[in-house]
Amino acid sequence: MIASARETLTSLPEQQRSKMEFYAGDCSKPITAAGGPFDLVLAVWFLNYASCYDEMLQMWRNIYANLRPGGRLVALTSNGFCGLELPFDDRYGLSATSLGKTEDGGWKCRVTALTQPEEVSFENFHYPHEVYERAAAQAGMEDLRWRSHVVPVDDGRPEGFWDVYNLRPHFSLVTATRP
Repeated sequence: MIASARETLTSLPEQQRSKMEFYAGDCSKPITAAGGPFDLVLAVWFLNYASCYDEMLQMWRNIYANLRPGGRLVALTSNGFCGLELPFDDRYGLSATSLGKTEDGGWKCRVTALTQPEEVSFENFHYPHEVYERAAAQAGMEDLRWRSHVVPVDDGRPEGFWDVYNLRPHFSLVTATRP
């Protein structure tokens, strides 16, 4: 993912490229990125890899430690408003199977992207929003907000195609601020 992000930067003007940095590390352990603190931390499909509350708390602590005061987190993660005991409708390109409950009120799951020429499967964790909120607050983050998704107005799909997705989207967008 980092290599892909860096490759994407080559198409941007130098002024924009010089403002972006990418780092990789085990964020379940304390980590401070060189060049920080930052104005923004973008965490796409990151927090849902915490296998327990303590790992999620450490991820939030790392976010806090690497943001300047007033800095902001924008994260994309699993939709914790709906549990995995419900069927996961795969018409939107993903399927998910519960691999069992975690001690922290979530589920370990196998997600499969229904891609061609072959499917891609991986395991991650699916937590209720309260787990994210408690860990964020304990790490010192404030103003945590869950944001709604937006589906395309006219994407060529038949009317009603997105109705089930709107009832149970695959992901949630969350923002928070370091005071």
